[in-house]
Amino acid sequence: MGHKTAKQYRLQNRWYDEEGYYFLTICSKNRINYFGQIELQNSENVLIKTQKGTKIAEFIENIPKIYPNAQLIEWCVMPNHLHLIILLGIKNSKNIFSIPNLKLPKKFKAAPSQSISVIIGQLKKALTMWCQTENHEFGWQSRFHDHVIRNEKSLFFIQEYIKNNPKSWGEDIFNKINEEEYLKKYHAFDSYERPILKKNI
Repeated sequence: MGHKTAKQYRLQNRWYDEEGYYFLTICSKNRINYFGQIELQNSENVLIKTQKGTKIAEFIENIPKIYPNAQLIEWCVMPNHLHLIILLGIKNSKNIFSIPNLKLPKKFKAAPSQSISVIIGQLKKALTMWCQTENHEFGWQSRFHDHVIRNEKSLFFIQEYIKNNPKSWGEDIFNKINEEEYLKKYHAFDSYERPILKKNI
């Protein structure tokens, strides 16, 4: 009997310490609502955070302080997942999308120790260690989803998606615990894009 091949969430031939915008989604283990609950307040859905939800928000806000090469463009905490847009390694992002096949001087390149994988790994570790210290039950999904944002239209679309995430919680893919449907939606962002970041091979 053959063995199933594990799904790959990393792009092949892609450096995750390259300059650019990254859309990241990190989920709790088994989609458990560790971070809070969505409640209706003044006709709007809002997240009522648990202690873990409050703590992970604090850790997210500290990312630029710990990693000077990383800028938080947009983010939100949901009951069982996080969404972030991180701009990595670029000092002046005003015209990032205006140059095809963008290549920046090496002095702006993020060190491997400040790659997306390291940043997210340390974020997850920080909350895990806090939960262990406070004797809170908690776990992360082992992987995280990433998407390289390649133009302004896509950036705007994803920012709006993150801002409106609490409003659409009733129809949210994570609320339904349906990863296959989520991945279809996640990869649909590609229709808004054209490649501008390439790795020299």
